[in-house]
Amino acid sequence: MILTVKIRPILSDNCYQCHGPDEKARKAKLRLDTKEGAFRVKDGKTVLTPGKSGDSALIRRIYSRDPDEQMPPPKSIHRLADSQKDLIKQWVDEGARWSTQWAFVPPMRRAAAVREKQRLGAQSDRFVRAGQTGRGGIDAITRGGEADADSAC
Repeated sequence: MILTVKIRPILSDNCYQCHGPDEKARKAKLRLDTKEGAFRVKDGKTVLTPGKSGDSALIRRIYSRDPDEQMPPPKSIHRLADSQKDLIKQWVDEGARWSTQWAFVPPMRRAAAVREKQRLGAQSDRFVRAGQTGRGGIDAITRGGEADADSAC
């Protein structure tokens, strides 16, 4: 399950107000918006234990019916639907893989694209080859040798 698509929106809407980036609003000095906060161990209790929802304090608290333990607290305007609780539990049981939101991941050139660029040569060669894709003629096109400066004009 993907954190950024399914889990982070639930946490953001229901938990970050008290356990997010705003240090002044933060409760229990717990951050759920960072990997370090979500996987921290305090007083022998782990917030999230990857692969073990039964050992995760967060899971215990979101399913709790005890008003002193329940998260979000009963007096909060936030409520987790059972389906949202189940998604978080499933994510933890599947290993609670933490990933950075895609917008914060620096772009990287793929090695395959670089090899393809080197194989195809000049930009005009790549343009012609791309135009042939899907027309059945891609295998018939082979790159000729480099033209010398005198015959190219």
